[in-house]
Amino acid sequence: MMSGAGKMKPEQIIHDLQLKPLAVEGGNFAEIYRGPHGTSIYYLLHNGECSKWHKIKSDEIWYYHAGAPVLQLMIHPDGRLEKVIIGPDTDKGQRPQNVIPGGVWQTAILLPGSKEKWGLFGAAVFPAFKYEDFIGAEDDEIELEYPHLAETIRSCMNPPNKKRYGRIILFCLIPWLVLLAWLGVARIHNSWSEGGENLPHYEFRGMFLHNATYHLSHERNLVDFDTTEEEFRILARKFQHPLEEITKPVRVSNMEDVKSSGVSFDQRYLWINSGIAVVYQKPSGGGYKFVFDRTTKRGYYRDKAH
Repeated sequence: MMSGAGKMKPEQIIHDLQLKPLAVEGGNFAEIYRGPHGTSIYYLLHNGECSKWHKIKSDEIWYYHAGAPVLQLMIHPDGRLEKVIIGPDTDKGQRPQNVIPGGVWQTAILLPGSKEKWGLFGAAVFPAFKYEDFIGAEDDEIELEYPHLAETIRSCMNPPNKKRYGRIILFCLIPWLVLLAWLGVARIHNSWSEGGENLPHYEFRGMFLHNATYHLSHERNLVDFDTTEEEFRILARKFQHPLEEITKPVRVSNMEDVKSSGVSFDQRYLWINSGIAVVYQKPSGGGYKFVFDRTTKRGYYRDKAH
């Protein structure tokens, strides 16, 4: 376990350990070992993040390193729910390690009320982790599959004190929301069009696109986010449309003098020469096209009509 955790900041840990967003699960990670028989990563949760529901084929072991403890929920194949708190205080029933057998649904939530608002953990997988072994699920999908656990899961995901603080925060925000409405949302909308907004999370259909950079032109929206081709393919499965191989230059979006770190834009267009794409068709009509650029190792989505 790390000393001096109370003085540490999650942003510094992310920088020091070179952590990157884990788009398919949430949180930030860095793989520190991969061998024929196993893999090991650093894994950090902060600012209300959670490890989303998922299961893998291999056995996994979580290790506590620093910060807030985490509540891990596990649903076994027989429908049994198991709860384990991974943390340093063994006298309070916490455990520094926990084993999750392969094929078991799991999620992890930072304990509310902790002094630190972040937690750093390790996770080792045996045999070695493969992205194709990862199966994710949304909260409502888990509740539909295990209705007898729905109430218990909700109480763990939304503890009473969190709801109380949420109501207090909402009550304090009401005057500011009224003021913003009076000033006019259009003024905020126009300020975004001059350069884009860096968001810690950008959620689209329940998927967290971490470190997303949001760009807004007068005609189209474009979001670009850190990812890998393997992670992009996992995200693409959600849409139940075939992946398209990009074999000739594709214009992603109509921009207006927008510059983004690591990505080269000319005055109006961003072109992708090699990558893959998938379409999401909205039930109400229209949709979006998600694109992965192999050159920049970035993902994008934009209005499908463009």
